[in-house]
Amino acid sequence: MRIAVIGGGPVGIFFTSLCLEKGYSVTLVDSGNLDSESSLLTKKNYVFKSPSALPDGVHKIGGGSTLWRARISEFQESDFFSSNNSGEATWPFKKQELSAHYLKLYKILNAGEVTDKDIISSYFAEERKKLPEEYDLRSYRFCQPNFFTELFKKIKSNQKLEILTGHFCLKIYKESESNDIYTELLPKNFASIIRHFNKVVIACGALQTTALLQRSSNLLPDSASSVLGNFLMEHREGYIGNLIASKKTERDLFKKLSLDNENRAINEFNGIGMAIANSSQLSANLLNIHYEIRNFMPRFYFKKILNQNTEINKSKIITILVTPLSYIEKYSTYILRKLRKFYDNYRKIDRYSIYIKAEELAYKNSKVYLENKSENLLTYEHKVSYQVYSYIIEDIMKFKNVFLKNFSSKIKFYNGVTDIAKINKFFGPNWHPMGTTRMGLNQQLSICDENLEIYGAKNCFILSASVFPSGSNSNPTFTTLALASRLSESRNFEI
Repeated sequence: MRIAVIGGGPVGIFFTSLCLEKGYSVTLVDSGNLDSESSLLTKKNYVFKSPSALPDGVHKIGGGSTLWRARISEFQESDFFSSNNSGEATWPFKKQELSAHYLKLYKILNAGEVTDKDIISSYFAEERKKLPEEYDLRSYRFCQPNFFTELFKKIKSNQKLEILTGHFCLKIYKESESNDIYTELLPKNFASIIRHFNKVVIACGALQTTALLQRSSNLLPDSASSVLGNFLMEHREGYIGNLIASKKTERDLFKKLSLDNENRAINEFNGIGMAIANSSQLSANLLNIHYEIRNFMPRFYFKKILNQNTEINKSKIITILVTPLSYIEKYSTYILRKLRKFYDNYRKIDRYSIYIKAEELAYKNSKVYLENKSENLLTYEHKVSYQVYSYIIEDIMKFKNVFLKNFSSKIKFYNGVTDIAKINKFFGPNWHPMGTTRMGLNQQLSICDENLEIYGAKNCFILSASVFPSGSNSNPTFTTLALASRLSESRNFEI
């Protein structure tokens, strides 16, 4: 069986390795190379109508894994239900469907062979007892950042693997008289070539997966036009307040749960991070939200202005005026932090910042799209519904009330965090796109089925976070890798 995997990011590399283990012949296609992007696809191929943290240098072998901190975490059980009330596409299966694949991945990624519940009972049992019942304790882990590029180097000499770097996939289509899937590829010399395969797996990330399918519109049924590219989801995350602990028992508790500059609480399994969430009884809105206790982080007002001076609102005047002020702010804050540390040691105070990670609801007006299918310019227009911010404020207030009821430590949220008109200012642009080619049982509301096979295009599959019908506050790569493991074992991929 001849398989094409479009996209050499972490998911594409991992799925390729699984196919090679089964003895399949695989062609791995990526626009970039191992060490760099090519001119075929860069950040210049995007039009940002809303801020995004999409970095330069991500379109190459290894994809986002060459730039990340290797944070991996499971979706919660509640994430596998629809998080909106519109009756639209929902997950076609529950978390149990991926549980064995999550455990398999932990072992492969050298991140242990135990569940998150086992980690909490083994390493944080005492801390769990000290937290009020209204809180849930969560954990996440890390793998080595270079794992996927090293995996690529390991498999690239396999005789059944063909590697086409510097090849951009223009479109995918089917011929009426053939069961094969055809791909039109654009190499560096811009002389397009046609290749055909028994199966094609699109694993080039949510944004480029969406663009590829929009260029391949003849591959899809007419119903896809109302779904494809819509429901773009990211995360809402940012610093929202401070915590000051003075009582010894509480200082010990928050010290154990707090995260260092690498977001790690302890070093086992390449690092374990912890978070606190309101229990499911308190979070009836099904929005996945948790709170991380991080090393104290001062607020930088001028730096924030520079960061907001993004591609969609770029001004040289702002940069010239604000840059020297940001340097003054940086060094004066450094001095103040040193002085504050002496003061805190004298008073026996531990000071932390509170970081929130919140799921977004699927929102039809949030989207990515090609203005012109003949031009490789993908428009990114991310929007967040009013309801999301309402739920976040509600959750913050519940978290605060439980905290004040059970601890003597001080917790203070920044002014505006609980103001619906101001809360959006606490969240910066993100880089975890999901949802734009959603899967589901209803073809009218989905692009692919529960087996990730595109409706109307047998033997063509989508393997990216774009298939998520609803999101999470967890990084999506780990769950996409679990989907890759599941797909490799499905009957649809048997010879």
